[in-house]
Amino acid sequence: MTIFSSRLLIPLHWAVLGVIVLITTIFFWMFLFFVPGKEWFAPDGYLVIMLTGLIPGLVVALGQYMLQWFEFREMSRLRALKIKDVLVSRDDEKYYGSLIANAEKEICVLGVTATRLLSDFADQGSPKLEKKSLISALQRGVKLRILIANQKWLPREDASEKFPKAVRRLKELQNTFPNYFEYRIYDNQPSHTVFRADSECLVGPKFPQLESKNTPTVHTSSDGNFAKPYLDYFESVWNNAVNGD
Repeated sequence: MTIFSSRLLIPLHWAVLGVIVLITTIFFWMFLFFVPGKEWFAPDGYLVIMLTGLIPGLVVALGQYMLQWFEFREMSRLRALKIKDVLVSRDDEKYYGSLIANAEKEICVLGVTATRLLSDFADQGSPKLEKKSLISALQRGVKLRILIANQKWLPREDASEKFPKAVRRLKELQNTFPNYFEYRIYDNQPSHTVFRADSECLVGPKFPQLESKNTPTVHTSSDGNFAKPYLDYFESVWNNAVNGD
């Protein structure tokens, strides 16, 4: 049943305005209750007393609200895109490791050689559990798909060293977990990186002369409008890529 599944989404700036109006209304009725017996328009009546204390406070509050209006609107826009965080680099093992550890259904990766991913999270010989989090995910039935670039699109050093090393490790994982692991090789210039673990998605650009770990990335929800073109791009590349085996 989905009768209770709908959510009411209110922009942050309108929510703040509503709270201000609500608080003002509450204080107004409290004032009437605790200061009884006065006329509204008498020299010392309700209106004069309320305006004397209320106007300065409202002017200050209105000024602050107007200054922050643009910020509230920007925050609401980012929330609508379901952007959770912006990272200045991708060189954070703990950040990615926690997403891998919490994955329950599927992990998808669009990278260049995936050597850093494999070194950080698929090191079978490491005594640290966090260095084997991808292996643990496969062992608990999480599906893993990895895309790497054809070596002809790589710098000479990466093509001669990183690519063969990555392919060997990817083949080992595919032989060990044939039902859950698959990798493919795409034949075009790497331009984007995508990492999705269930509902969590990290996406960003790939610059030709800069290591991907040193480029920014955006953490967003996989069902948001920001992530959609990246995930569509992943599926398009996947469908046109060559099977790794």
